[in-house]
Amino acid sequence: MFKKTHFFFIISIISIPCISTFILTLAIMSEVSLFNYKYFMPIFITICIVYMNICICYLYFLLKSYFKKLASATTQNKVFKSELYFYKQLNQSQTELSAIKHDLKNQYLLLLGFTCHDDTVSIKRYLENALDSLKHTDNYYTEDYLLNFLINDKKNLAEQHDITFQAKVFLSKHSRLDSDILAILIGNLIDNAINALNRLPADQEKKINILIKQANHNLLIELTNRFDIREVTTRKHRESAGIGIKNIKKIVHDHNGIYRQWVTSDIFHTSILLFDIYASSDISA
Repeated sequence: MFKKTHFFFIISIISIPCISTFILTLAIMSEVSLFNYKYFMPIFITICIVYMNICICYLYFLLKSYFKKLASATTQNKVFKSELYFYKQLNQSQTELSAIKHDLKNQYLLLLGFTCHDDTVSIKRYLENALDSLKHTDNYYTEDYLLNFLINDKKNLAEQHDITFQAKVFLSKHSRLDSDILAILIGNLIDNAINALNRLPADQEKKINILIKQANHNLLIELTNRFDIREVTTRKHRESAGIGIKNIKKIVHDHNGIYRQWVTSDIFHTSILLFDIYASSDISA
């Protein structure tokens, strides 16, 4: 099938310049009276033009199919990378959990030793260090473990860049939308916001607010972040050329959703609404 398509593609590419040259030659020959069958000229030219149009249409639909497959492959590759990253982090978390369980017995023995010697100062210092380490524990946002992990990962990334990150998630357990698709939407939105905030001067407040909410049968995603107002023009270029934005818009379009973005002062707003994502039995009161 591929060889057949490749053959017709080559024929179409070669035919267009050849037919164009042939029509031009016929026209010149007709003008200089070197062609005695002038009444055949309109027929020849019509046939050639029709054939050229067929070739052009064929090339158009072939290229359209190619770019559609390319966009689909790009999205699938993004999904694969997201899932691969998730499972790597999950495996790392399991390894760390096993190490914690392995060390827990020794930690209890250490506390027991402090207790036996009435060393309350050492006990206090040890517990303070333990509580300090618990401050970095992941937050619980939703029952969707993939989405919960993604939001926590983006939160940690934002905090590494001194960005305040606030997320509110109100979702029921079951959804018609695959978790990986939702992860692409939210992941790309947050990445874009982090990149915009990183371009701000260091003395300006950097903050991301994201709301992910189930509204009846529908899914609403709203994100706000500050940005450099001077980037309005360059931002439009990035939106038209960036793969992340294209993936977001493609997913929204494929699910018959609505994608909106607007600016108020130096705040950039993004809103996505996807319809009929939840069944009637999943609607919260």
